[in-house]
Amino acid sequence: MSPFTLTDVTLIDYAENGTAIGRTAPPGYSWMNFGNWGVRDSNLSGDFPTTARMTMQLYQDEGGGPVDGDIAFTPKLIGHILDVIGPIKVPGYNETITSQNLEERLHYYQQDFSAIAREKQISGNYTHAGRKAFTSTLGKMLLDRVRHASVKQITNIVKGAIKDIQSRDLEIYFANPAAEAWLVEHGY
Repeated sequence: MSPFTLTDVTLIDYAENGTAIGRTAPPGYSWMNFGNWGVRDSNLSGDFPTTARMTMQLYQDEGGGPVDGDIAFTPKLIGHILDVIGPIKVPGYNETITSQNLEERLHYYQQDFSAIAREKQISGNYTHAGRKAFTSTLGKMLLDRVRHASVKQITNIVKGAIKDIQSRDLEIYFANPAAEAWLVEHGY
């Protein structure tokens, strides 16, 4: 598996290839009646394998290339990781993120206009991607902390991830039928 990286999905949806421009949702999802339907909108089905296949196809159509699977998770999974590795101080924002304030701070920086303006100023990114500068910075810091975690911490993160799979706060889909069958067989 390649090292994890983070990319704002709007960079894929609007990568100057025009694939999301004017596209509408697939049949069965006509209630989502706006143009420019892309990867960022593809979490439509309550059935995760359906959503994963839709997302993977859109990602490929939009120039992201083929992928072997899809992993989706809620802020609860990130909160569980923070409980293991400890709080993260986000430089430039004067924020310390914990499992208790994670979701509220993410929403604040992505939905409050003054916070969005602040993060664009801090990051120097005044494009649409600047709206996710805080989330991107936090995500990179989280991944770095996990990469440098102790064996005991990694073990606790994996134990938590198994519980998060069972609660559906972590969902995994593999394009390989044998790998996907293993997940299904084991209740994941």
